[in-house]
Amino acid sequence: MQPKRMVVAAVVLAVAGATTALATTRGTEGAEPPKVATTTARLVKQDLVVSDSFDGTLGFGEARDLVSERAGVVTSVAEAKATVKPGGELFRIDFEPTVLLTGDVPAYRALDSSSTNGPDIRQLEQGLVDAGHGAGVTVDEDFTSGTAAAVARWEGALGRANPDGKVELGDVIFLPNPVRVSTVEAQKGTRVASAATVLTATPTTRVVQVDLQAARADELEPGTKVQLTMPDDAETTGTVASVGAESESEDNPAQPGGEPTVPVVITLDDPSAASDFESGSVDVDIERSREEGAIVAPVTALVALAEGGYAVQLVDDSAPNGYRLVGVEVGTNTNNLVAISGEGIEAGAEVVVPR
Repeated sequence: MQPKRMVVAAVVLAVAGATTALATTRGTEGAEPPKVATTTARLVKQDLVVSDSFDGTLGFGEARDLVSERAGVVTSVAEAKATVKPGGELFRIDFEPTVLLTGDVPAYRALDSSSTNGPDIRQLEQGLVDAGHGAGVTVDEDFTSGTAAAVARWEGALGRANPDGKVELGDVIFLPNPVRVSTVEAQKGTRVASAATVLTATPTTRVVQVDLQAARADELEPGTKVQLTMPDDAETTGTVASVGAESESEDNPAQPGGEPTVPVVITLDDPSAASDFESGSVDVDIERSREEGAIVAPVTALVALAEGGYAVQLVDDSAPNGYRLVGVEVGTNTNNLVAISGEGIEAGAEVVVPR
């Protein structure tokens, strides 16, 4: 996606072109100046920030598939938009529950007293402790008899048909965080094969996503601060959490013929700013540069000089015309404002601008 606005020197040049006639005419002896209605504007001291603006989308991020390792009939399933916390049931196949537990290591094997040590056992044991079945369990990577006893108690509480102290593939899904059900792919009563997707789910925290041109991906990095304008026009701030490494193809059906893009995920510094929205459009402004404490004038105050450079008409009651032409150095310009410096250029002074 192209930035919605790029602040470049062309802004000044365009204005300069419009004001050249005014300046050079004033310098021509005997010529009648054009009738230009004017007023004055007061110079102020402020930071001038140059930023790029992008269209963002508020949501819960990329959804992932949650599959059943068992074949059978879906006998219960969490509803769309439901939040499932660690220890909660995602779905049941033939009345056997699949439970969400916290962990970065996916469930890739059955676990019992014969299992070799591993981080998945630590995840399981921590889940047992968190669920209130941790008596006799030491949270480590060793599946002991105490672990097996705790698993059996947990299975009984879940209503498993055969609480045997073993965790089969399909009994648990390890994920780092709670999930929000995005879609239900297999409704109650559906017969599914092993490895079939039953649910899709996202994180529970709202984020803003921007599809950034892949060629510009190097311009952003995680940790970059951004300004956000929410769907209700309220302003808040966010932080770039990730910049996708793989670009979406130009053949993307959602954007036929478009340039490749990478997803940029932005977290909200104050999540409550999005609490009233399930989704929506968000304006994302990313700061490019900042000139601090600049003396700022409307860009329309600039007068292009015939000999080159710029000036402003500084209000001076002692001057015959009520102003004097003062050459200025031009700094940052953005949003129709420009930083200027020169003799007599200070906050509070007034300059002539077109009405």
